[in-house]
Amino acid sequence: MGVIWSFATIQMLGYKISILNALIPPLIVVIGIPNCIYFLNKYHTTYGEVDDDATNPAGRKKHALITMVQKMGVVTLFCNLAAAIGFAVFALTQSQILKEFGIVAGINIMLLFFISLIFIPAVLSYLPAPKKRHTKYMHSPRLNRWLDRLERWSLNHRKLIYIVTVGIVAVSIGGMFKLKSLGYIVDDLPKTDKLYTDLRFFESNFKGVMPLEILVDTKKKYGVSRNLGNLERIDSLSQFIASIPGIAKPLSITEGLKFAKQAFFDGYHNT
Repeated sequence: MGVIWSFATIQMLGYKISILNALIPPLIVVIGIPNCIYFLNKYHTTYGEVDDDATNPAGRKKHALITMVQKMGVVTLFCNLAAAIGFAVFALTQSQILKEFGIVAGINIMLLFFISLIFIPAVLSYLPAPKKRHTKYMHSPRLNRWLDRLERWSLNHRKLIYIVTVGIVAVSIGGMFKLKSLGYIVDDLPKTDKLYTDLRFFESNFKGVMPLEILVDTKKKYGVSRNLGNLERIDSLSQFIASIPGIAKPLSITEGLKFAKQAFFDGYHNT
């Protein structure tokens, strides 16, 4: 349901499915699964702790559902709120693609909280009461041994844990200073892609080429094609770029209109 809502949000906001926006559905799945685990675990734990008549499983089930919502609602709210704020920060950047990703991700992570809070208890209320085989994972000897061991380490060996943690952080900081910021236009292309092999050919024979793309955003629909002033400015910019040594003659919407006019007047072309 969260995945469907994320696609609906992209459409309602008028965005396109870009490389980043395509990551939102799996992101919603990754964040939604812990919500389900939190609610389900609390439901099973509370159901097993209720001291009610064994012949009245409906009463135990109702009490477990109420306790689940009361206890895990606040926890899930703050978890989703923290995640939503973290991704919504991208909306403050100057990149349009990051803005769209931040807005859609932040909105849908918060919507995921309401989906979890409303639909998970509703579904569990219609399902049968959990049986022993459904809750036996909470009594796993191996799992409990590991949890007890971690508890003993954290309580009885705190100095050692601090020393190891500080050492790992120090090594990580040292590794961060050795990182080099490298970015290539073709990073996302497979090595066998025709565009990649063509660029390697130019690199080997002509010392490489660098694509240059300028996007004109008028913030209005058909703001370029239906505005003569904007077309004249684009044409002027194209002529200026063509006059710069080392840059090829650009192709723009004005060049396309010139070609169309030339074809319409049977080869006669007057700019």
